Amino acid sequence: MSDFIDEMIRSSPRWVLREVDDEKAAAVSNRTGYSELVSRILLLRGLMSEEDLDHYLNDDLFSLENPFLFNKMHPAVARVKKALRDGERIFIFGDRDVDGVLSTAMLTTMLKRFDAEVLYRVPEGEYGYGIEKRDILFAKDQGSGLII
Repeated sequence: MSDFIDEMIRSSPRWVLREVDDEKAAAVSNRTGYSELVSRILLLRGLMSEEDLDHYLNDDLFSLENPFLFNKMHPAVARVKKALRDGERIFIFGDRDVDGVLSTAMLTTMLKRFDAEVLYRVPEGEYGYGIEKRDILFAKDQGSGLII
């Protein structure tokens, strides 16, 4: 068994930690008011200039890409509006990673603010990635007219 462990240790990836100049970290810390640790992380992310730091730390919704540049976004939005207008039940199928869970929660919350009747499912455990036939059947059985 120890041969196996030795081999695992030998073949494991090696962490390579980049160094950050102490003076640069202190300067960023003084400019931003963030701790030196946070300032080091910002520098490690390549945020060196005032403009980069300001963009990263103080961005707003207006600096995001236009979502209507996505292919067929206009018909998708029109379909959601129709579901809201017609009182259709909406089924949201999420993803179990962090951004998937967060986006499912955000979309569910937003649609409920428009008085939508929303069901959602986030797969867990041995469940595969992607929507499956059983999810579509569940949505249908629950009377959902739209699956997102």
